[in-house]
Amino acid sequence: MTLYILANPNAGSHTAEHIIFKIKESYPQLAVNIFMTVGPEDEKRQIEAILKEFVSSEDQLMILGGDGTLSKALRFWPASLPFAYYPTGSGNDFAKAMNITSLYRSVDAILEGKKVGYMF
Repeated sequence: MTLYILANPNAGSHTAEHIIFKIKESYPQLAVNIFMTVGPEDEKRQIEAILKEFVSSEDQLMILGGDGTLSKALRFWPASLPFAYYPTGSGNDFAKAMNITSLYRSVDAILEGKKVGYMF
């Protein structure tokens, strides 16, 4: 299994790179492919690149960013595929509404195949 991370390094708190380091350090057995947005509206290009490599029966996606990054990325992510999210933005309204507070709980849930919330 590969964990694909779509990260916005410029989102609110600018902590995406630190979060990626923590994931790699805490889960050394995990293959991690990182896709960083490089400008406004880059989420589409990055999601398309991820989907070219992504094996839906094995791989997982984690989005690191703020509400804007999440919203833009999900416009292009297939609704049938799960994803994990950890907030690194300034407002993080989605994370507050879904009670996403722990990086490790977010990573563990997706690695274990748990569904903890649904988007319609």
